[in-house]
Amino acid sequence: ARGGALNLVGALVSALSGFGVVFVIARFSASAAAAGAFFVALALSKIAVEIGQLGAGIGLVRAVSQAARLGRGADLRAALRSAFVPVSIVSVVAAVVLVLIARPLADVLTSGAQQAPLRTYLTIFGIFLPAAVSLQLLVNAARGLGNMTPGVMLDYLLRSGVQLLAVCAVAVSGGGALALGVGYSAPFIVAGVCAVVWLRRLLRDVAPTASLTRHARRAQFSAFWRFSLPRAVAGGFSISIQWLDTLLVALLATAADAGIYTAGARFAMLATFVHAAIVQAIQPIVSSQLAVDDRAGADRLFKTATAWEVMLL
Repeated sequence: ARGGALNLVGALVSALSGFGVVFVIARFSASAAAAGAFFVALALSKIAVEIGQLGAGIGLVRAVSQAARLGRGADLRAALRSAFVPVSIVSVVAAVVLVLIARPLADVLTSGAQQAPLRTYLTIFGIFLPAAVSLQLLVNAARGLGNMTPGVMLDYLLRSGVQLLAVCAVAVSGGGALALGVGYSAPFIVAGVCAVVWLRRLLRDVAPTASLTRHARRAQFSAFWRFSLPRAVAGGFSISIQWLDTLLVALLATAADAGIYTAGARFAMLATFVHAAIVQAIQPIVSSQLAVDDRAGADRLFKTATAWEVMLL
């Protein structure tokens, strides 16, 4: 219950901060087209971050929570390696690709004066893509250990709060696309560094166990990705539902239309924070219950979570 309440408060603050970013950019940009260029780049970035995790975020919650429940420290650390090494490689490659295709992509999605700022945004978001992906893995690993605080404090509060402050500062100072892109992206590194320190401290409390054999590590790696990769497909569809419309409006109409559309659509998405908070709170508990075949406990938790979601929404 405490974890759910903490996530609920954090998700609410994050949702309001995200809407604040949209409001400030829509209100204080030089034009609707200028705001649209930022939102188009942001939509591509959001989709890339979700797909770039390869489903490993959910996989970590499951694998870490089960290993912790069973007291298997070696399995826990092997799960972290199984997630971080491939995802880091893929996210760096994706970042390079996004930077390289920023110009032709901007030419396709916009026209005229907004092509240059869109190229700038795409380049900056591409450079910071590995940091954004890593932050999600780090907070999900902590969540798997049953600790919701890092995700709430570092992702929901620190990262989203600093982003809002940075966007406001750029708007007040009249900064351009470069300042806005860096101001929005840099908090991922700040929060990510803090998350690394926090996770290392949490791992100190995990009792060490005998190292896994090479065969066991391979089996663990295979099991991890058999679970995670299908979640990458599901996550890709889920984030596309939220942001693909912005890209379609820009492609079929104009960047100005995309800016106006996104400003209104983000307001309608505010209520989704309730669902996200509840899901993130119950994921590690359900995984740990299933690890010891406590299906009755998992069933009770699902019913309770569903009741809370229905009441709050």
